[in-house]
Amino acid sequence: MDRAGRERQSHGGTPFGKSRREVFTMRSASHLHTRRAVLAGLSLGATALLAACTASPSPTAAPKPASPPAAAPTTAPKPAATADKPAATTAPQPAATQAPAKPANQLRVRFGGTSPAINTVTQNLGFEKGIYRDAGVDLDVQRLNNDIQILQAIVGGQIDVATAGPSAVLGSIESGNDVKILGTDVWKVTFLMFSKKSVADAKDLAGKAIAITAPNALPHVLAKATLITAGVDPNNANYIQLQDPAAAVQALVSGSADATPARMDNLKRIEANSDLKVLVNLTEMLPRFVQQSMFTSEKMLRENPEAVKRYVTGTALTIRHMIRNKADVVPVISKITGTSETDLDWLHDWMVQNRAWSHNAELPSESLAFVQQLSAQVGLIKAPMPTEKVFNGTFQQQVASELPAFNY
Repeated sequence: MDRAGRERQSHGGTPFGKSRREVFTMRSASHLHTRRAVLAGLSLGATALLAACTASPSPTAAPKPASPPAAAPTTAPKPAATADKPAATTAPQPAATQAPAKPANQLRVRFGGTSPAINTVTQNLGFEKGIYRDAGVDLDVQRLNNDIQILQAIVGGQIDVATAGPSAVLGSIESGNDVKILGTDVWKVTFLMFSKKSVADAKDLAGKAIAITAPNALPHVLAKATLITAGVDPNNANYIQLQDPAAAVQALVSGSADATPARMDNLKRIEANSDLKVLVNLTEMLPRFVQQSMFTSEKMLRENPEAVKRYVTGTALTIRHMIRNKADVVPVISKITGTSETDLDWLHDWMVQNRAWSHNAELPSESLAFVQQLSAQVGLIKAPMPTEKVFNGTFQQQVASELPAFNY
């Protein structure tokens, strides 16, 4: 199969709009402008949401880390010091001093994800740069419309590994599907809640039309979380189901929706429209929420564990390459996503300065517990499940121990 075949898309999607750096306040030294009013008046609501999701943890929730992350900030997230990195769900292992040797053979792995953007481009970039190949993976990248289609493809055996919003994966597991979360490549929310300017605040979303993709997919979860933060019944909204994220944004632009949670690279398009605005900074509202989970099927774990390990290795190496090599990766990401290099310049800076990429593909234990509690609160699962039922950290732990030490 040629490269084009490996990168086939189930839905091409209209390239997302471009973004600007002004939304986020950066306290670290950077050239980014500041905008402090994105979440004005919502910090108390964010604190209430965090309290609601963690006040009465289930006995089966993920283990509590040694140093829990701080409560939700009242300004946009800033780069954390190395000592503040979230605790992983697996015990840390001594890092190797050099990269593992390249495998002699290639194992085919079929990957599924949604349309590529700065926060979902890991696999496409790793394929383009030959990083997965060097890890011994013949990666077949397939793009689907939403998280639910991705889960259906995993369960049906059409793909081997995937990324999707963790709440959708948890719902699939609770429904009886043999799926396991392996880790994450993005552990920060890179979404904003966009709305018409006529929407006064998050509380004013009650009864409004909110564009999402599939029910229980990530945009739906983020929309419900926004309502909960504002003290509104999460079911008190008209959720408009659309095919993909681009269609949801277009619904807002066309006026058929009042709001939509969408990735930050839509910012320029929204700001260019005098009738629209940023309503909520979801990065700030949900500092412990993991945007993406990497997962696979139990069958894949049983029948081809070496391929899973190589895939996790390739993912971690790709993330490290993205963090360290901005000048090299920005042109490639621009080609893949259709986003201009100018916009990717600040997007890449934001991802690095806010440690949004998980350089060892690790999933913070506090985040897994929070996602389970939030998923139960919004009605996507009945109750948090035992960690071992939803998570397999064996491969991520092995990879972290075999790769050289890495600091942001």
